[in-house]
Amino acid sequence: MPRGRVSEDEVLYRCVRRQYIEVVNGGAWLSSLAFSDPRFRPSVDRAMLRNSDPKQTQVDESDAVVSMIAVEVRGIGTVVQRSEKGNAVLRRAVDVEPVPLPNNPAHAEIYGTPEFATKGVFKKLSLALAQIARWEILPPDLR
Repeated sequence: MPRGRVSEDEVLYRCVRRQYIEVVNGGAWLSSLAFSDPRFRPSVDRAMLRNSDPKQTQVDESDAVVSMIAVEVRGIGTVVQRSEKGNAVLRRAVDVEPVPLPNNPAHAEIYGTPEFATKGVFKKLSLALAQIARWEILPPDLR
């Protein structure tokens, strides 16, 4: 099993609960809340370790699954902490690393360097992730 760095071309899957999908003009829109995480490290699965089958990431039949490519995640350039005057004071590099779990060897986490310290700065990452995510599986009521 690949343990080192997640390669640039790797596909990443994220399971999304139905409550984080909005329907607007007949289309499905992903809320940035789909990437919420109390530790500011959203979990994803490495598709190659899930046999490139997004159903293996789906927890419940009512869940959606989205995908992203690691190079797109690393290319997010909108995570900037600003001073009260609006000046950029700290830019965060975004990366993804393998964090295998006993019950999920495909598990990885998206994180910032330096680490995200506030919800406000982390929300910028969540918004950017929602923008680059592509639908792999939609919930049954939206198919």
